[in-house]
Amino acid sequence: MKEIGAETFYGCSSLKSIVIPNTMTVIYYAAFYECDSLENIIIPDTVTAIGQKAFYNCKNLTISGYAGSYAQSYAKQHNIPFVILTDPKPTATPKPTATPVIPTGKFTVKLSSFTVAYNGKTQTPSITVTYKGKKLSNKYYTVKYTNNKNIGTVTVTVTGKGTYKKCSGKATFKIVLRTGAISSLKAGKKYITLNWKTITGSTGYQIQYSTSKNFAKAKTVKIAGAKKHSTTIKKLTSKKTYYVRVRAYRIANRKTVYGSWSGSKKVVVK
Repeated sequence: MKEIGAETFYGCSSLKSIVIPNTMTVIYYAAFYECDSLENIIIPDTVTAIGQKAFYNCKNLTISGYAGSYAQSYAKQHNIPFVILTDPKPTATPKPTATPVIPTGKFTVKLSSFTVAYNGKTQTPSITVTYKGKKLSNKYYTVKYTNNKNIGTVTVTVTGKGTYKKCSGKATFKIVLRTGAISSLKAGKKYITLNWKTITGSTGYQIQYSTSKNFAKAKTVKIAGAKKHSTTIKKLTSKKTYYVRVRAYRIANRKTVYGSWSGSKKVVVK
């Protein structure tokens, strides 16, 4: 090997010291990014290039190397303490004194909501990712939402990166029609008139009414049209109390999907 690749030891908090073999010539971008426990690294004079942010946030780092080497000029440029080595240069290829432990397995992914009201836009509820009980910063993973615009089930895929590049996890949530809501309910002579709030994404509405508050033997009226927001129900019995509720529905791909029923309202027919 002649190079230490980009992000090779990214976020390796267990790494305290390391000796770079004298076969190495390049240390690439972010190779030791946020190795916050790294205290000492020996860089041979064979290294002639060090990438940007190679030692980002290595707050306690001291670089050891040879006078006049690229490592010395790099340390001076980036205000990193530098110790000049006076011992003979190694003839054998030294091995790193620490091997980073790469976590493997599944993330636990929790969503801020498991149901989201349809609004015609992409939905991205916030997430919390943990690994073996430890909450992770979003710098350690990427998030992908699949089919997160239309009504149905959305899959959230979390893929690890850096220290957690061998980990992944998934979660799901549902996009649903908003719960129905009655805005007014009035009684007349053997009839009732009701108004409801229109719901984004609906194809129409169902009105259900009954003389039982549990809606036993309820009758259902179907109102087609997303913009419809009122109707009159006739041929009712005078002096009777009627309970009424409403919900939206949507027809897509020959399937009908229903929203949740509104809370019921009651009225006494004249």
